[in-house]
This record gives sequence, structure tokens and C-alpha cells, in this order.
Amino acid sequence: MSVKGKKHLSMMFALCKTIAESAEHLNEYSEDHFLKQDTVTGLNTLEASLESFKAYSAIQATRLFRSCVENDLYLYSGDFSSIISHWHTSVLRAIQMLWTAESQRCPVCDKPGNPFYTAYFYRNTGGSDGSASVSRLWMQCPGCLNCYAVKNSPYPFPVPADADTGSNRYIRIAEVVKEHMKGGFLLFAGENNNAFTSALDDNNYIIQRCSLKQLEDRSFSEELQGCFQAVLIEHPGRSADLKKLLENALYYLDDSGILWFEVRNLGVDLLKLVMKGTPLPESADTNVFLFPQGIEYLKDILGFDIISRRRIEEEGTIEFVLQKL
Repeated sequence: MSVKGKKHLSMMFALCKTIAESAEHLNEYSEDHFLKQDTVTGLNTLEASLESFKAYSAIQATRLFRSCVENDLYLYSGDFSSIISHWHTSVLRAIQMLWTAESQRCPVCDKPGNPFYTAYFYRNTGGSDGSASVSRLWMQCPGCLNCYAVKNSPYPFPVPADADTGSNRYIRIAEVVKEHMKGGFLLFAGENNNAFTSALDDNNYIIQRCSLKQLEDRSFSEELQGCFQAVLIEHPGRSADLKKLLENALYYLDDSGILWFEVRNLGVDLLKLVMKGTPLPESADTNVFLFPQGIEYLKDILGFDIISRRRIEEEGTIEFVLQKL
């Protein structure tokens, strides 16, 4: 819902710009009836979109502007450019506010979140006062308790590479795969496919790779529904729509297959934050943290069973192995 809402708002932003440009041309070519009709049609479409978001102030401004165009009032306004600018600014402001609200919705259950963790970057400007700006802002859903990033600016200084890119991690993942399946087709969603293939080192497995984005959009292949005995998702928390990601993973999974992924153990990270002042990790799983209530929520709505759940203490993560019901 939240991702679809953002896409809808992006289209509204582009439409708003197109209408403003069309109206500016209409100001110059007032007798162009086709241009006038295009402007009115665009305003009708925009109004319908604004109604779906209940943006009443922007709807009212759009109706007044459409009336001005439909009834040729712009011919007598004297300063139609100012009218266009006023309408354009007010609608863009409303769209920006809607975008902020959509960004702060939970990507799992779509409820509005509450501020959970904020990190500031302080810059010494050389004088008596420095400047501080929010570099990271995470929200927590009051429903499923999942935490997710709404702002995650990169630090302006080098950040250590992920600690989980070493061979030991992929050896561990390969052992999980071999424990639950003796061979077959396997889909790896992530970037480090070569490292995993080397760790698996078994000709009984046929591995196909796709990116996290391809799995999230289901643009990998529609024809391979239910074809894989295992689907592995690397860094699922980096997805903007975790629910859709897992839903599509189950789409590609055989009825008896397994779905593997792991997420940060937020309890460990929060303990470090309280005890040592260590900030929450910058590099791994930066979009979503799953609480136990969150995985139970996903379990109920997507229809899967958790056949294995364990903490990986040395990496600060929780590993899940799921199966279709």
C-alpha cells in the first residue's frame, strides 16, 4: 500500500507539472481549444487522484483553477501566470505532505508509525556553534512493532564493510540448505551469488539468481511459479516493501520448499545502544527490523509456517526458515 501510494504520488507530481506547463502555453495561445481541453482533462484526472488521498485543500484549489480555465476567466484575469503559480505551489505542497505521510507508514501492515530512533550528524563549523542535522530516522509501527527507516542518509565518512560478507556466513547458509533439501532448483535473491555458490559447492543444486528489486517487483519470471525447492533472500530488510518481497518469494516456491532469510536482531542492537552508546548499524538491513510480533503478523496474512528460527549471536541477526502451509 505504501509503495503503491508513493508511485501514485509520483505520477500526481508529474501530472501537476504537465498541467502547469499546459496552462502557461494556454496563456500565450488562448484560442487553442485542444490545449484548453487537455488542461481541463488533466485537472479532472488530478482531482480524482487527490480525492483518493482526501487532500481537500488541494482539491478545492484544483476545482477553482479548473473553473478558471473552463469558463475562459484566464482571458480577463490580467495575471494568469500568478494564478497558475499559486495553484501549482499549493498542490505541490499538499503532495509533499502526502508523500511524508506515506513514507512514515509501516511497509508491513500499512499503519502510521511513531518515531523510534533518530541519529544526528554534528558538524563543527569552526565557530562557537556547530550544526546538527538528522541523518537517520526510524519509525516503529504501533500494530506489528516492526521498525523501518524513513530517512537514512549515508554518513559523510567511511563506514566499515558488512561483517557478514565473509565466507563463513555463506558456509552456514549452505549448511541450512543442505539440511532441508538434498538437491533441486534454488533461487538466490541478492548480490553475492558467487560467494554462496562457492560455499554450496554441490552439483545437485541448480542455482538461479535475481536481484532484490526483481523479486520485489516479480519481474524475474512469471512462468516459474512454484518451480523452486528453495528461495534465499539476502538482506530482505533493504526492501521498501517487505511484505510484497516475501509474498513473491512464496509465489516462486514449491509447495514443499523452504524460504530462508535473516534480519537484524534489534534486541541486541538496542542493548549495545543503551550500554555502550553504539549507534544502530549503518550498513546491514537498513530499511526494516522485524520484531517477533511482526513475523507472526506476516505469518498469518501470507500463509507460511516457521520451521526454524535461531539467533546468530556473532552476526547480531535472527535466521528464519519458512515453509508454505
